Amino acid sequence: MKINLSDDIRNIFMLFIMILLPLILIGVGVLTGFINAGYYILIIFWFGMGLIFYGALN
Repeated sequence: MKINLSDDIRNIFMLFIMILLPLILIGVGVLTGFINAGYYILIIFWFGMGLIFYGALN
């Protein structure tokens, strides 16, 4: 199934999923005092890959 979105909405959606959501999750982990190295490593990896893919797709 393919979803047809306008370019503006597509860019905002991609920015949120690839860049902002990992930063929000890191903030939530810090504020709640969640101590698990795997959680932070995966979120930082997600953020880094999001930067790479967002830059490549735009």
